Amino acid sequence: LRSAIAADASATGATEWRHRIAGSRQIIMAGQVAIAAMLLVGGTLLGRSFLIQWRLDRGFDGANVMTARVQLPASRDTAAARTSAFDEILDAMRAHPGVSAAGLSDAIPLGGSERRFASTIVEPDREPRTISALLREVSPGYFAAIGMRVSAGRPLAPTDTLTSEHVAVVNRTFARRYLSATPVGEVLPVGIDNPSQQDGNLWKIVGVLDDVLRANATDPVQPEIFVSVAQMRGGPEPGSFVTIRTSGDPAALVGDLRQVVRRVDPRATVDQPMTMDARLMRSLARPRLFAVLFGGFALFAALIALGGLFGGLSYGVTQRTREIGVRTALGATPWSIVRLIVAQGALTTIVGLAAGLAVAALSTRMLSTFLYGISAHDLVTFAGVALVLVILSAVACALPAKRAASIDPLKGLRS
Repeated sequence: LRSAIAADASATGATEWRHRIAGSRQIIMAGQVAIAAMLLVGGTLLGRSFLIQWRLDRGFDGANVMTARVQLPASRDTAAARTSAFDEILDAMRAHPGVSAAGLSDAIPLGGSERRFASTIVEPDREPRTISALLREVSPGYFAAIGMRVSAGRPLAPTDTLTSEHVAVVNRTFARRYLSATPVGEVLPVGIDNPSQQDGNLWKIVGVLDDVLRANATDPVQPEIFVSVAQMRGGPEPGSFVTIRTSGDPAALVGDLRQVVRRVDPRATVDQPMTMDARLMRSLARPRLFAVLFGGFALFAALIALGGLFGGLSYGVTQRTREIGVRTALGATPWSIVRLIVAQGALTTIVGLAAGLAVAALSTRMLSTFLYGISAHDLVTFAGVALVLVILSAVACALPAKRAASIDPLKGLRS
């Protein structure tokens, strides 16, 4: 034992050199932990933001819903011809086993162009006011097919035709902005069907729908007004969306829809067949991409940090074999050796973690524009990342510490 101590004392230069190397190794390991912490915070924030948007109540139930744009040929140039074709398509799909509802619309949530309607209302004893909203022309079965909720009044009905009273359904935002506290029953003197001739164009509000979020959940909800396509003199658009709700796999209806459309008019086409779940995922393509890329880099950095910590501590144990042998020979217990190695790894982890979280707190401000429903400084995310890295570090320290505690003092002194 004395000779081993004397040999160590005579190797002062080599010891100082090893200490410098050990210090550099500690800095590198702490840096790896810091980078992993920073990337994990960013990846977790983006991932949670994506999940919030995915699970968000968008005002409609898109489960088991298939949509497709049916384009009629130019030969269907009259309202009656287009109405007849689409009615035949919808009736055939409603008769299909498992189909609970089918409807027609000129646009759908997460798809289709937006058609804006504006009209100025002039009433006695009131200042003129302008109504601006998105105009939706739909068939009576559309609300049930897309899963929109009626919060007051009633939806559009098959009895709403050209010869009946003109009626409309609006969303909550429209009712809140332009109507009174009891919007059902109010009459709007606006030119929806013929904007140039407002006289006689009275539209009675018969229902209010829950708001539907747009493709980007961060965009403000727009006022919307829904009218029955059967009450529009121009009839349905040649290219309109067919929406079908089914109890089974909605994607399985694409082939049947194509057959029905081909039977009604061989020159008609079916474009953009897609489930509403698929449309939702497509609308979330950018946040999903950011979450996957950032999360992938974060996991890779965490694995690198875990491997670096394990390798650094293992190498340190090998370099300190003689020291550990001396400590054991002088009476150190295996538990005290374990604490020595674990303390070294814990210190490295704490320093790296503190640096990484500090940098993340400053840099995540740049992610604010990509986040939805979560703060860039969310405490749960920061605490969760810290806990995960502490657990990973404990795992990385366990094997080197166990190996150090099992070193034979005699072999250690001879090394």
